[in-house]
Amino acid sequence: MTPLPPFLQKLAAFDAAFVEQAAAIREQAYYTPSALDVKTKLLIALALDVAHGSEEGVQLLSARARDAGANDAEIADVLRVCYSVAGLQCLSTGAKALN
Repeated sequence: MTPLPPFLQKLAAFDAAFVEQAAAIREQAYYTPSALDVKTKLLIALALDVAHGSEEGVQLLSARARDAGANDAEIADVLRVCYSVAGLQCLSTGAKALN
C-alpha cells in the first residue's frame, strides 16, 4: 500500500479503523489501474488539489505523478487547465453583475 499522507497518519492515531478504510478507498481510486491508468488518476487528483489550494497535496501528488511517469510538461498542462476552469468560472459568476 502507498504511504499515507501526513494528515491521514495523524488521524490514524485517533481512529485507526476509519483511516484504514479511507486508505483502502484511496489506494483503489489513485493507485490501482482501471479504466484510467495510475498516472492519469494522479494528474486528476493533482488538479483537484490545485483547485482547492492544497499546497501539501500538490507537492505530494506531483511527486507521485512523476513516479508514475508524468513529466513537467504534463504537470504544466494540468496547471493550464486548472487556471482556465477557475478563470472561466470567475467570469461566469462575475457576468451576473452585468445588466
